[in-house]
Amino acid sequence: MRSFLFFAFSWWAIALRIIALVHFIRRRPNFYWLWVILFHWVGALVYIVLEVIPDAGLLRDSFQMFPRHKGLLAWAYAQTDQKDKAEALFEEATRISTLSETYYHYSLFLESQGRTAQARDWAEKILAKKPTMPRYLKRRERPWFRRASAVLDRVRA
Repeated sequence: MRSFLFFAFSWWAIALRIIALVHFIRRRPNFYWLWVILFHWVGALVYIVLEVIPDAGLLRDSFQMFPRHKGLLAWAYAQTDQKDKAEALFEEATRISTLSETYYHYSLFLESQGRTAQARDWAEKILAKKPTMPRYLKRRERPWFRRASAVLDRVRA
């Protein structure tokens, strides 16, 4: 019994829990992970293996000096009040792209134009992709899901 308590409350078991909790707070995954982390150091280790390590692949974009941004020319036109060019480019981009980022910016553009029904449709298209995605893509698309939900909340109100 004594060795188990030493093992459970050692400095590295506490460090594992702290690392897992910091990641949990920053990324806000499913709430049940909090209980898994706090229950035992093995739970923290499982969380790190299943959630933290796959998220490390997302850091790759933050280390690029000039990251790639697709389908953003239309958004730039929309921000500089060139609505006709933006509309044409958004229609072309949404015809050939399925990126959530493109759909999100198009829904924002439509919302700014007062076309709330269409903005709602494009935000719903982002959220409709969620159930069929594998976990690693859900993790990558999580910010776009949150933003699309915010657009839906604004448009419905």
